[in-house]
This record gives sequence, C-alpha cells and structure tokens, in this order.
Amino acid sequence: MIAYPIISLASFFIVFFLGTLVYAENKQHPVNRLFLVFSLLVGIYNLSEFGFSMARDFNTAKFWLKLQMIWPIIYFAQYHMVLIFTTELQKINKRLIISGYIISIMISFYCMFGLHYEIFEESNTWLRLPRFPRSKLIPVLYLFLIVFTILPLYHGGRFMLSSKERNRRNQIGLFMMAVIIPTIYSILKESVLPALHIVIMVPISVAVFIGWLFVALSIWKFRLFDITPEFAARNIISTIRDGLVLVNNRGNILSANKAFIKLSGIDEPNLLGHQVDFFFKRCHFNGIDIPDLYLKYELKNQPFIYNSIDNGKLYMHFSNSNILDKKGKLMGYAFVIADITSYVKIQNEMKDQHQQMLTLAHRAGMAEIASGVMHNIGNLMNSLNVSTEKILEILKFSKLSGLTQANRLFSSAMENHVSLFNGDAKINLLPKYYEKLAVSLENEQARLKEESTTVLEKVILIKEAIELQQDYARFRNFNEPVNVVSVIDEALRILEPSFLKHDIIVEKKIENVDLEITTSRTRLMNILLNLFKNAMESINQNYPETKLIEVALVDFVDYLQISVIDNGAGIASVDFRRLFNYGFTTKSGGHGFGLHFCANAIKEMNGTIEAFSDGIGKGAEFKLTIPKSAEYNPDLQ
Repeated sequence: MIAYPIISLASFFIVFFLGTLVYAENKQHPVNRLFLVFSLLVGIYNLSEFGFSMARDFNTAKFWLKLQMIWPIIYFAQYHMVLIFTTELQKINKRLIISGYIISIMISFYCMFGLHYEIFEESNTWLRLPRFPRSKLIPVLYLFLIVFTILPLYHGGRFMLSSKERNRRNQIGLFMMAVIIPTIYSILKESVLPALHIVIMVPISVAVFIGWLFVALSIWKFRLFDITPEFAARNIISTIRDGLVLVNNRGNILSANKAFIKLSGIDEPNLLGHQVDFFFKRCHFNGIDIPDLYLKYELKNQPFIYNSIDNGKLYMHFSNSNILDKKGKLMGYAFVIADITSYVKIQNEMKDQHQQMLTLAHRAGMAEIASGVMHNIGNLMNSLNVSTEKILEILKFSKLSGLTQANRLFSSAMENHVSLFNGDAKINLLPKYYEKLAVSLENEQARLKEESTTVLEKVILIKEAIELQQDYARFRNFNEPVNVVSVIDEALRILEPSFLKHDIIVEKKIENVDLEITTSRTRLMNILLNLFKNAMESINQNYPETKLIEVALVDFVDYLQISVIDNGAGIASVDFRRLFNYGFTTKSGGHGFGLHFCANAIKEMNGTIEAFSDGIGKGAEFKLTIPKSAEYNPDLQ
C-alpha cells in the first residue's frame, strides 16, 4: 500500500504545478482564474488523502478525514467551469453563482462537523468507515451532488449538439469526461462494489486526479487561456486613447471608458446616467451643430474644439454610430471622441517649418538668380568697356586736329591778303585736304555712332536686368492675369547673355502666343528660371556638338503644358524618386533648393511637374502641367 500515499502526494504537486502554469499564461482570463481555484481545491483533497494514509494517531487521522469534506465545493466549481466554457460571460447570473458557492461551502462545513467515523488499525493500515447521523440535510446533500453532476453534463451535451466548431466540441467532451470519471468511480467504490463484496484499495483521489487531468488537457490542447473576443474588447475599450461613450436614445450616459472619464473630469459613478449635454456645453463647433446632427446622421471625424478642465483648449474629432436592436429600432448611440491636439500642433509646426524652408529656398534661388544676373551684367560691362575703349581710340586718332591747323593756315593767308590759290603751295593743297578730311570725319562719326549705340544697348540691358531682378526679388505671391509667353520670353531674356556666351541655341515651339491664366507671376517666373538654368548647366556638363534648349507650350482645353527639353547630361534612373527632394543635387557646389522649390511652387499653383530622361548623357525633359484656372494656394504647403 505504499503506492497509496505516493499517488496522492504526486497528484497534489502535479495539480498545483499545472494550475499555476495555466494561470500564468493569462492572469486576467476568468477561466484561468477559476482553474487555479479548482486546482487548489483538488490539490487539497488529494493532500488530505495523503495525510490520512500517513497518519499514525487518532487526532491526525480525524483532521485529514474532515478536510476531505470539501468535495461539494469541488463539484460546484466544476459546474462553474463548464458554465463559463459553454455560455457567454455576460449571460451568467453572478448572483446565482455566488449563492451556489455559499451553499456548497455550508454543506462542506456541515459534513466536516457532522461526520461520524470509526477508525481502526489493521496490519498498520488505517481504514475509515465514515457515516452521517440521521439528519434532514442528508437528502439535500445527495440532491446537491446529483444536481451538480447532471448540470455540467446537460450544459456540455447541449453545447456539443449546437456547436459547429469541432475543436470546441472536443474541448467540452474532454471536460465532460472529467465530470463523469470521478462520479462513476465514487458510485462504484462506495455503493455498487461493496454490495458485491468487492473491495478496491485505490483511493477516490486518483479518480479525481484523472478527471482533473482531462480538464487540464482540455485547456492546454484547445487554448482556453487565449484571449476571448469579449475579454479583448473590454481591454481595448478600457485602454484605448480615444474617448468611447455609450448613450441611450434619451441622451443618458450608459458607459464610458477611462479616456472619456479623464476628459470629462467626473468620476465614473457620477458620470453614469448623466446627460451627455454637459460635455457638449464645453465644445466649440465650427459651422456644424454636432449635438443636433448626431441624432439624425452618423458623423465621421467631425472637428471641434473642447475646453477641458485640466488641459485647456483641445482639438478633437467626433464620430458616432447608431445602436439598433434586432428589429432595427434605435436603442442609443456610440460616440468616439478622438484627441488630435498633438496632431494639429505637429501639423502647424510642420507648416511653419515648411514655410520657412520655402522662404529659405526662395531666397537661395533668388541669390542664385541674382548671382546669374550679376554675372550677365559683368559680361555686359566687359562689352561696354571694349566699346568705350574704341570710342577713346577714335577720339585719340581723330583728324579734327588737322582741320584746326588747316583753318589756321587759311586764316593767316586771309590776313596777309595772299592770293588763296596763287603763290603758296600749301594754300593750293587745302581743297584736296578738306575733301579727304570730310571723308575721314564722316567715318569717325559713323564709328562713334556705332559704338555709342552699342554702349546704349548694353546700358539698357543692364538696366532691364537690374529691374527684373528687383521685380522678382519682391517674392510676390498674389494672383494676377499672366501672359504665359511673355513670362517665358522674360525668363529667357534674363539668361540670354549666358546662353550666348555658351553658344546655346534656344528654340521655342509655341501654339498660342496670347495664352493667359490667373496665377502668381513670380512663382511661374522662378520655376522657369530654375529650369532654364538647370538645362544650361546640364548642357555644359555634356558638351554636345549642338547645344540646344527647346521650350514648348501646348494649349489644352482645361490646362496648359510647358516643356523644357535639353540635350545635356540626362538623369540616372536611380535619381528619379529623389529628384525633387529637399537638398538633393548632382552638381558639385549645388544646394539642392532649385527643383525642390519648383515642386512646391507648382503644387501651390495646383499644378504638377514631371521629369523624363532616357539615362545619363541622353538629355532630359521637365514638363509643367498647370490648370487654366490655376491660382496660388498657400494652404497646399
């Protein structure tokens, strides 16, 4: 009989180990909590079997024998577990469960204090003959055991017949085995077999242990400790950052999560049953009456401002959903109050940073354009200097001094009354000299006129370049009627000296020279200047035989397209996706502002910019698409 205490003690430790292991998987799950309690009760029962088998005096045996009387509680806990497995948690009547535990505990205590027993020693083995005194509670005790054996079998069998999930049916089948095995073994050992004069020495605790193993197998095999949808929903609702509120059709708050409770500043007991209007009184609605509209429509992400008690002004989004019963009757509403204050602040900061970046890009672009203008002015100044030197050279070698000497000789002859053409040989040469001098002076005058005209043209070009630079440095973003062709011509005229210096040919393919739209002239000019300058620099990197920039303007029904095509260095395929990124450049010494500025500027004009290239060394095309109704839109920043 040494196996008797060993089996009891081993089952005690195994029960506790597995019960704790299942509980540790998910401490919040109700099944796992109850399974830990059930394991504790089964372990105590098996421990009492071990203690009784090892007892060597009357009082010790008496204590362990009475401790075994917790089995009514075990029966009810077993029924409670089946109930949880087969019934939705919210449908379980908590009051009945609590009452069942109270009754089972009372019956267990009655058995402990009302049990009569006879203990005697036979071959160093303690035997027990328990019996109850005649009492009216005895029938109630047996009725209790019968009821809480039949109820789990009934619920489990009903679930197995109705469930369409094979795993769930197998799960409950295993648990029903856990109910049947100890019950059948108890009936056989205590009633049937003694009537047949058959004695079985295996304790009931072994049958209880085997039944408990079926429960553990059911939980482990089919993962009952996993999160159920109901449990997950409760946790998500309680921990979500957005405020969630359930309101009946009379406007009373039925339920609210922690986020809304914190937002409202009212404790949950005082909040439930409260009219939701108190929340709306602190809200500022911009052009939409949410308290009135949610009664008629399901709203989605409607913005409003909430004046909270602790955090001041908050930016919120409101959404609601109608709750209907099975017949489609309105029962209430579910509100979602999302706090987007952080998002709004980030958006505002990003908008400010973007505007600063655009301003910086514009200034850098203007600085680059100014540098180009000054370079062009420098070229003009060189030409002006050359023309000035030529004028000075003409004046230095002018024949005007010879005319003065001839006039003096003529005046002297007149004073001495000398015959003008008789006697003095020098006087006789004056007519021919005057004739040659007239021709020479005419040539000098023509050359002076030519060089003066050149000087005037260069001065006018310098003046126009300075005026254009001043005009476009003002960063005007207002909308105005713009003749697109005139803007293209002005941009080309600014860069014309650079094109001439580098022998770049500009071809224009324009269908409608009178095309006019309303947009920001400065934005369009800056975009074109950047594209023309990029095309020129790309050509200078590639050195083609014929340096060509083609400007095409195509007039469509609702929009226009401006294409700037060059036969320059081209674009690598890997660079397309970052071509318009801030700071990206392939030029040494480049700042990466130009194309990024163009992309943002054309976006603000409600247009698009695209780049095309067949690869390195094969040129590139930049295509601007601008709606004819395009207007400068700073909100798109």
